[in-house]
Amino acid sequence: MQRTVYDLVLMDVQMAGMDGLTATRRIRALPHPARHVPIVALTACVLPEQIRSIREAGMNGHIGRPIDSGTLNAAIEAELGSVMLAEPAAPTPAVIDRDTLDRLSAELGAQAAHGALRGFLSLLGVTSMNSETLRAEAPSLAVGARRLGLADLADTLDGLAASAEAAEEEALRRCHAARRRVERALPEAFDGRPFTGSERISTP
Repeated sequence: MQRTVYDLVLMDVQMAGMDGLTATRRIRALPHPARHVPIVALTACVLPEQIRSIREAGMNGHIGRPIDSGTLNAAIEAELGSVMLAEPAAPTPAVIDRDTLDRLSAELGAQAAHGALRGFLSLLGVTSMNSETLRAEAPSLAVGARRLGLADLADTLDGLAASAEAAEEEALRRCHAARRRVERALPEAFDGRPFTGSERISTP
């Protein structure tokens, strides 16, 4: 949970070794933004006292077994809709700027340019494991992100560096979300299609 950013957790309540209630309590006690991830219980236990235990453990909701796809999709949509960052309907913000990738690929070659972006994301991932370190390094990371054409990510890093303590967790969530968008867009950026220069890569 602290190494990878998840949008939502579907938690089996009756797991071997550590049950879902204990796992949820431990996630909620983490000194890390991951403690805020939405958690939905998957369980055949739907008696009122069982549901109360699920809520008291810190889960956002529950889905009773047997599970059908419609119920599952509705529960996921409800939870993500309540916490995910609201993206403007139009225009969709550019995740990776192709003009910058064109220049980078021309200077280094496509393989080296791809390696540069992957290396930057790996560095960011390691830095993100510690919230204090990420905030301290945010200004220099923002400069690196802009050089690689990651303006959306750079903006969130600038926002983290400038955020007040009370707004830090929201700024951290924005950084993690922006990093995920880059990771999702990166395969498309290097799939062999020629860059047009004016084209910009975005993800939903």
